[in-house]
Amino acid sequence: MTNPAQRGSLTRVARTVTLYVVGLAATSLIAGIATGIFGAWHFQRVSPLGLVANLAAMPVFSVVVMPAAVAGMVLMPFGLDGLAFGIMGQGLSLALSIARWLAERTPVDAIGAIPAAAVILLALALVPLTLATTATARLLAVPLAVAGLASLTFRELPQAYVSDDARLVGVRTGDGTLAVNRDRPNAFTVEDWSRATMASAVVKPAKDSEIPRPEEISPARFTCTAGLCLIGHGSGAVIAHVSTMPDAERICDVASVIVIADPTAANPCPHGKAQVITARRLALEGSAEVRFDGFGNASVTHALPGARPWHDHRRFSRAARGMAPYEPPNKKAGTKPAS
Repeated sequence: MTNPAQRGSLTRVARTVTLYVVGLAATSLIAGIATGIFGAWHFQRVSPLGLVANLAAMPVFSVVVMPAAVAGMVLMPFGLDGLAFGIMGQGLSLALSIARWLAERTPVDAIGAIPAAAVILLALALVPLTLATTATARLLAVPLAVAGLASLTFRELPQAYVSDDARLVGVRTGDGTLAVNRDRPNAFTVEDWSRATMASAVVKPAKDSEIPRPEEISPARFTCTAGLCLIGHGSGAVIAHVSTMPDAERICDVASVIVIADPTAANPCPHGKAQVITARRLALEGSAEVRFDGFGNASVTHALPGARPWHDHRRFSRAARGMAPYEPPNKKAGTKPAS
């Protein structure tokens, strides 16, 4: 049996440990929600096991990493910091191992593109939740959070994306895959688009020697000929990617959206139904997302709409000025440099 003094000591230790764990959990939860909203907005993913990771890794930082870092700084003038920083490195390795172990067991974390309204409403809900001093005031967070979650639940994901260099187009197909127009697409861009559209797989284009007739255009993948790629959409729209303006002129009456990879090209379909996205427009306004209504009409939104001082440098690129990519004189003349 333990005497009252021992029981009192054990109670104090248990209380201290409990307060530490609860405080750490509360801090991690609030910080995780606050940063998670904007992380989901920018990266289309969340960390389901973030709280568990923080609870597991933070004691390593508090007990090993930070004390060793301070000791290393104190011992550095005497040349004795190696041991302390070695311990610090071991602690960091342990924390990274914990994070890696949990990451390997994390369920699917991609949540798709987040509407701006959901981000604003959920961020506003955090204000009374964290700053209010009474329970009544904290209740103000409830309607804001409900409205934000409703906006998130009933959102519509973009149906297509266009890269800012006009070379890559991705379309979300009816079976949940991401169809692209290139055999070797940029891996980073495709990964981003796959998360944003919650695509289950990436589908490469099929090759054909002739342009398919409108009724033969596949909605499952791009069909590409020389200089032209086409894909259908469930709304009845047709998305086209072309290399030159003459290629675009051939499909003005067929396509709903035409992406022209030539920065010198203008709109070849001024009186047609097609929305034309040129390389020059993309160079000025950034990558684009495309949404279709039930009638196949396209709505195009660029990443950088309007003029911003911090985007001013974009207008000086060759593409933004409507100029073809630079070619060295030797390449233009078809000659080889002297050896």
